[in-house]
Amino acid sequence: MSHPNPHSHHEHHHNETPRKRPIHHDWRFWVAVLLMLTAMVVYVTRNGFVAPGGNPQRVPAAN
Repeated sequence: MSHPNPHSHHEHHHNETPRKRPIHHDWRFWVAVLLMLTAMVVYVTRNGFVAPGGNPQRVPAAN
């Protein structure tokens, strides 16, 4: 009396790629995007890149 291999029915599943959710459906992706955009906004506003014409606006020195 032979016993079938209990793992033999799973062998055909090893060649299939697992179906995953798209990256934009993951909350970690959106947290990373939000942090990156926040860092970019802080960098641009702190370094004076917002002024029109490319020149940073400076307060004139009072004499």
